[in-house]
Amino acid sequence: MMGWWIGVLVSLAVAAAAFAAGRRSGIRLGRSLGLAEAPIALRERALREGVCPICDVPAGAWYNGQAKRDGLARDGGS
Repeated sequence: MMGWWIGVLVSLAVAAAAFAAGRRSGIRLGRSLGLAEAPIALRERALREGVCPICDVPAGAWYNGQAKRDGLARDGGS
């Protein structure tokens, strides 16, 4: 008569363990995919908008000297 409670408790314990394992696995996978995709997304945004999404300097300014002339260089424009 009380045996079915044991089955219910075991089933709940197994479901909780499976949920916890799946959640940890999903978080790990999502983090690795995010780390892989972030540089691509930043590059895409920089090319699309023509401005660095991190420091708001016009794209290519570091290569053609514009950042130094405009005082945007990291060394203070000197």
